[in-house]
Amino acid sequence: MTNFRVLLLITSTLLGCSAQTAPVATTSPVAAKLEPGKEMRWVRDSAEYFAAVIQAYRLAEEQLEKRAHGREAGSWAVVMDADETVISNLGYSLGRVEEGGDWSEESWKVWVQSERATAMPGAIVFIDRVRELGGRVAIVTNRRQADCEATRRNLVAVGVIFDHLRCKDAESDKSGRWEEVRAGVGTGMGPLEIVMWVGDNIHDFPGMDQSMRTAELEVFEDFGRRFFLLPNPLYGSWE
Repeated sequence: MTNFRVLLLITSTLLGCSAQTAPVATTSPVAAKLEPGKEMRWVRDSAEYFAAVIQAYRLAEEQLEKRAHGREAGSWAVVMDADETVISNLGYSLGRVEEGGDWSEESWKVWVQSERATAMPGAIVFIDRVRELGGRVAIVTNRRQADCEATRRNLVAVGVIFDHLRCKDAESDKSGRWEEVRAGVGTGMGPLEIVMWVGDNIHDFPGMDQSMRTAELEVFEDFGRRFFLLPNPLYGSWE
């Protein structure tokens, strides 16, 4: 998580008054409220954010139709991240602003255990289509193992139907857990071909990292085909 940038509303200037003029009401510095930064307000308020997420999922579904064609039902999977991909934690971010604090391990744990994350726009429709086409849905998240059951309940509560949920042990790198999905290790599904990845961080895609920003365009070849990235201006490895 990133430290959330917040803007402190400037308190009203105390206006001078004479004996004949009633005093002007002022805002106490203590009562001044913290407001979300632009990136948080963009996620919360803009039609553009909503449209960008929906667009990504619709494009992913179009490609999925092609990739699923001719594949045996139950033989393939789509791997998805959880936070800011399948579920939104905007409520946590806004809550931290209201409390005047930044991200912290303890506050994040409280949020996850509260099971109040909401479904991302378009996520459930896309996931349902994966299953209709005969695919499996594996959610691979960097939420801790200690929070995995709360995460499972939260996903189910918002209507996400998935086949496998894998949280992290100690390693944030997801490649080992993707390999478990491929090999059918601990999934109860048998070996699966992963045909698509969906995430909000460059590390949600195999072989990708922040160095791509200065690389040749060819390194982005799989985006819009096998890799689908959702916008997340709030936090990420780009920081």
